[in-house]
Amino acid sequence: TAKSIPFSLSSKEKTAFLLLIKEKQKRQESKLARMSGSSLQLLVEKTTGLQLEQWQVKMCDRLEKLVDQTGQRILIHGPPQYGKSIVISQRFPAYAIGKRPDIRVRLGCYNETHAQRFSGINIEVMRSPEYKEMFPAEDAQLPSSCSVMEWSTIARKRKMDAQPSFVPLGIGSGFTGLGADILIIDDPYKNREEAFSKTISEKIWNWWKEVVIPRLNPQANVVVMFH
Repeated sequence: TAKSIPFSLSSKEKTAFLLLIKEKQKRQESKLARMSGSSLQLLVEKTTGLQLEQWQVKMCDRLEKLVDQTGQRILIHGPPQYGKSIVISQRFPAYAIGKRPDIRVRLGCYNETHAQRFSGINIEVMRSPEYKEMFPAEDAQLPSSCSVMEWSTIARKRKMDAQPSFVPLGIGSGFTGLGADILIIDDPYKNREEAFSKTISEKIWNWWKEVVIPRLNPQANVVVMFH
């Protein structure tokens, strides 16, 4: 309150000072909410033992908003081995599905095998006690048997619409018949040589224009990440 200000200020200065205090309190409350609730940051830290750096926390905060947003396009760049895939491809799908058990996530990588590895990690995360503590609802749980090629939550299976919760894709592979609420593309290039290959780049761009875009609902969110 104004009584706690130990020096004389004009009315305008007091207002500005109190606004600063309120803003600081909001930031502290937001941090506490993230650490005590079901935030993406908390899921990452609880299932990896890592303590995220500030830039990673900001990335988590931005990704979290996609659960309630539509039509977003996000491009993330960063050096290799900085934990981007741990957050974006190995934890964010599980988090989004935990928040909205009927959501449809599609993950594309430079080949299907790599995408399926990430699929398996998401399954492991969702079966972990940490995840079940954060997302205890039955709708957000997985059936006893799941394939890394595609899988669905209890809520998604109940819809019986042939639309899995999660499907891993290889860049250039078919997207036919698959709807998506969130599309993640993690490293469309296998290595440096592919990244600098005009032929490979044209192939990826054509896949995006001719296969993905025509089948992608404008309301879908897209996250693209590579070096």
